[in-house]
Amino acid sequence: MLLDAKLREWATRSATQPLTQPVPGESAVHYLGEVGFRKPGRRLAWRRCMLRLSGQEHLKAERFPAGAKRLLWIYFGENQIGDALMDLAPRSLLAELGFEVDLFTSPEIAALFEGDPWFRRVGSSPAEFDAAGYDCAIVLSNKDRPLRPKRQSFARMPWVSLHEFFTGPNFHRGLFAAQRLADLSGHRLTADELQRHGLQKLRPVAPADHHEGAPVPRITLVAGGAHADRTYERWEAVIRELVAAGETQVALAGSANGSADAARLVRALSGVARIDDFTGRMTLPQVRALLDASQVVACPDGGLMHLALTTRAAVVPLFSAQIAPEWRLPTRTAYTALRSPTRRISDIAPHEVAAMILRSLRATRT
Repeated sequence: MLLDAKLREWATRSATQPLTQPVPGESAVHYLGEVGFRKPGRRLAWRRCMLRLSGQEHLKAERFPAGAKRLLWIYFGENQIGDALMDLAPRSLLAELGFEVDLFTSPEIAALFEGDPWFRRVGSSPAEFDAAGYDCAIVLSNKDRPLRPKRQSFARMPWVSLHEFFTGPNFHRGLFAAQRLADLSGHRLTADELQRHGLQKLRPVAPADHHEGAPVPRITLVAGGAHADRTYERWEAVIRELVAAGETQVALAGSANGSADAARLVRALSGVARIDDFTGRMTLPQVRALLDASQVVACPDGGLMHLALTTRAAVVPLFSAQIAPEWRLPTRTAYTALRSPTRRISDIAPHEVAAMILRSLRATRT
């Protein structure tokens, strides 16, 4: 009984946002009601032990050290475009508060933030950063994987944790990070500031980012996806609805995992619509430039959805029943979101997707 009580306490702690003001997300009560308390409780106990054994616990600070100005953001553990765009969104807050921030991360994420106006320097090798030049590090969480690069290359540097031991429930990572950095710096955010700093953002698209010969599309659809449940499989029906409304040309974007689906679409709609297929054929900056040139981008919840949110396009995001749009989107785009009645994004009816695309097109003309 005593062990169960302790596991319940630890589970509740791990599923509760460590913020002075919670942000939109799944409640600890709901999450633990779904998964129980024993596994999350044991997981927190293990992670606390591993943190203690890491030799980093005594260097961990509850706030940025007094007088700290130079920060090294050591971002590992979530090597995904969407998570990175949300987790690193409030670098703008740190810049406004007078911090000088460098980013040490994986090569893929470093390429995404190349030329960033808020980071002073971005790199993927520890040799690019002199530990003596920093007052404090920021690490994603207390887990071993995010902490390992810090431990290996910057072992003696004080650090703060963005997520602490929080894990499990779905939540708005951008707003969470903004509130957490405000708490760590002793700064109180207004509601507008929270939204602005928690917004996915990148530098403006540059002419050099564009793929030679890429169109300026009115409509771009994102094909493929890393997970079947978050891959929309009914684009053919959507395009036929668009054609019936007079929209006979679309572009397809996506990584290589969408190329086969895109090729099938091109074949199935030959003679019906012009489809410019760029899936798997562009670099990430080129994909972003294509999205930026589009009037409307329709995309499942995933990395390219978050990338589209950093552009000037109107975005039509597609969500499963498990994810509330307010856990991912900035307020200004929430009205365009569509949510499946099931776990599968493909269960959103094609006529609903087409109607929202057309509605968004009309809105861009006003």
